[in-house]
Amino acid sequence: MSNPLVSVIMPNHNCGAYIAAAIDSVIAQTYTNWELIIIDDASSDNSLAVINQYTEQNEYTSKIRLIKITESKGLPSIPRNAGLDAAQGQYIAFIDSDDMWLPEKLEMQVAFLEQSNVQENRTGLVYSDYEKIDEDGTRTGRIIQCPQEVTYKSLLKSNPIKTSTLLIESGLTEGIRFKDIHHEDLVYFLELLQKQCTNAALSAKVVNIGRVLTLYRVRNSSVSANKLTAFTWQWHIYRKVLHLSFVRSVYYLCNYSLNGLLKYIK
Repeated sequence: MSNPLVSVIMPNHNCGAYIAAAIDSVIAQTYTNWELIIIDDASSDNSLAVINQYTEQNEYTSKIRLIKITESKGLPSIPRNAGLDAAQGQYIAFIDSDDMWLPEKLEMQVAFLEQSNVQENRTGLVYSDYEKIDEDGTRTGRIIQCPQEVTYKSLLKSNPIKTSTLLIESGLTEGIRFKDIHHEDLVYFLELLQKQCTNAALSAKVVNIGRVLTLYRVRNSSVSANKLTAFTWQWHIYRKVLHLSFVRSVYYLCNYSLNGLLKYIK
């Protein structure tokens, strides 16, 4: 296997209590050819003090960069896009500043995509199962086993992909950025899949590596916890972003709501 650079993008806003664990989980990766780009979105807590411990006089200083955004717009699209603009790697990974990776996350996913590169009808997108952890970081054993493959149509019905579980071939991200809307990750994934569809050498799917490689922190203050609000965001995507018909929007929203309920009770 070759040793391609992986650009790890970590947006942060007021996660000073959690970000050290997230950074440490990147440093602990068994795959070592990575760069970590931390984008601080105008945090008002102790985030910068924590980040500076890694960017100043640390053995990993040369591998960790900090980008500061001085005025927060309250949307993760802006720091994620800043990270994409700064990334130099052959592969792109995202990790939220309150999540953590297991040590073999990058090694297994890079190996998968590198092997896929020599196959016909390959994919440039791979993700994984994940385990939910409590707000204090306690592992709960609540493992979310995701579909083996995700296609454009299945993604319209349910989004099983946590951004922190994903690894992307960087060429797919050219010209595609997160939109300044809620559920921006869903639209971003859909656009990546659309781009794969235009390349005859690529399959139009995201492949699950079939292992738990990410710990997803469930916080009481999480925006994603408000299901009614998320319902309205999803409708906006169907009607205003994707311009689906009313009937198709209702169909996909019913599927989304049912799948969301099933995912919530896991």
